Amino acid sequence: MQSATTHQKAGRGTHHSRDDDPEARWAPVVLLGASPCMQRLRREIETAASTRCSVLIVGEAGTGKRRAAQELARLEGREDRSFVVVSCPSLPGEGAEEALAGAFRSADGGTLLLDEVGALAPGGQSALLRLLEGPAGRAPEPTAAQDVRLLASSTVDLAGPAAAGDFHPELRDRLAAVVIRIPPLRERRSDLPLLAGRLLETIGRKLGRPRVLSEKAVAMLAAHAWPGNVRELESVLEGAAILASRRTIGPSDLARCLPATEAGPPPETLEVVEKRHVEKVLQWTCGNKRRAAQVLGVPRSTLYRMLRRMDVHLGR
Repeated sequence: MQSATTHQKAGRGTHHSRDDDPEARWAPVVLLGASPCMQRLRREIETAASTRCSVLIVGEAGTGKRRAAQELARLEGREDRSFVVVSCPSLPGEGAEEALAGAFRSADGGTLLLDEVGALAPGGQSALLRLLEGPAGRAPEPTAAQDVRLLASSTVDLAGPAAAGDFHPELRDRLAAVVIRIPPLRERRSDLPLLAGRLLETIGRKLGRPRVLSEKAVAMLAAHAWPGNVRELESVLEGAAILASRRTIGPSDLARCLPATEAGPPPETLEVVEKRHVEKVLQWTCGNKRRAAQVLGVPRSTLYRMLRRMDVHLGR
């Protein structure tokens, strides 16, 4: 059975990354981008690193929560100290308190990340809360360390589960003095060219075969929904880099690595679909707006506002 706790130095040479470039290990690719949401994220991480408060990092799967935690530890000056990760879903039902206490001891002087803490079982939540009830928010001696920077990650903000009774409210308050949200890839599409390019540089060095993306390939990436976020992007690019017979990766190379339903043009927006439907109804009623409003099930005044917003100009 895989251990629920992993230990690593937070410095160079130990980052869980596929990149062999030491300088890139503490410049996480997931934090690249000039989009407003990424600029905000970097500011929030820098601000949180200047304090000793607990931080909850929230983000969908594949957004890079662990790498954001490592960057926070680096900015705080703990990159050469222990970085201990506890996989909360893997903690045993019995013995959770002992495992958590051991993680605190291992992280002495460094950082402890409670990964996917929202999946912690009720017994584990109670055990963690007991450990955190020591002086100054530190676990009591001799079970835990005196100097541990506590971070936690979750796919959802714990405020909702706490309000619903699925997560201990006091524990949520202790873990989330500051909440940092990592935006999903679909909210930062303008960062895709830079992000994909940097990932391809890393993948090319790993494979010993430099790769670049064509303009059409970049457009195809921008059209994809990316439910798996940066992790999925890295996987798709790596597959395309392996399969491509040329230095430049084209749409056909990406199509073999993207889900079939996502490899084509992007789906139409709701506004486009709505406009087409209104136009069809108007054509069917020969331009009779009163009858069209009845068919659409809206007041005639609403239909006129829709036509002005959609810039639709038809006859009677």
